[in-house]
Amino acid sequence: MKLLPYKPNQGRYARYCVGGALAALLLFAAWRITRFIGGDPFMVMGLSVPYGALWGAVAFVMLGCLAVLFLFGFRTGLETVDATTSSCVDLLIDTENELQKVAWPGREELRRYTIVV
Repeated sequence: MKLLPYKPNQGRYARYCVGGALAALLLFAAWRITRFIGGDPFMVMGLSVPYGALWGAVAFVMLGCLAVLFLFGFRTGLETVDATTSSCVDLLIDTENELQKVAWPGREELRRYTIVV
């Protein structure tokens, strides 16, 4: 079984933006878990590592794998999971397509509209 993304050439920028936002959120969550749990440290290769850092790293890796699964829609063989990831990817693709249709105002037009409002 190959790990190929669902509709790989569509919605690329939307996937990158959401992926970046999720990565920042996951890093913040892992940091908060590390600070919240704390605990007595244990030794790993001569380094003193607090238990909170271990739990933060585990949460980061597990949630990161879920984020990648939902962003790229990899086929897992589980029908319900594949349907859910496909719908998430389709939402990102549709969002990017709709944003490409938006007529963004120029600088002067934006200034005039702001004065009117």
